[in-house]
Amino acid sequence: MRKVGDITLDIEEYLEEMIDEHELQKGEILALISIWIDIHRPNCKEVYTRGGSPVFYYGHKEGLK
Repeated sequence: MRKVGDITLDIEEYLEEMIDEHELQKGEILALISIWIDIHRPNCKEVYTRGGSPVFYYGHKEGLK
């Protein structure tokens, strides 16, 4: 099994490309990854013992309820 740190180093190249060449911002990158996981790996999302799952939110704190 590869170390997570090694995988992170591999991911850096793609993140740099997304930011530098495609001018994506943090929120756009996080949304792309979040949606990919929701579609392709939905079973990796946490489920609380009392039911439900965490809600992904990235935005201004005034948008939180």
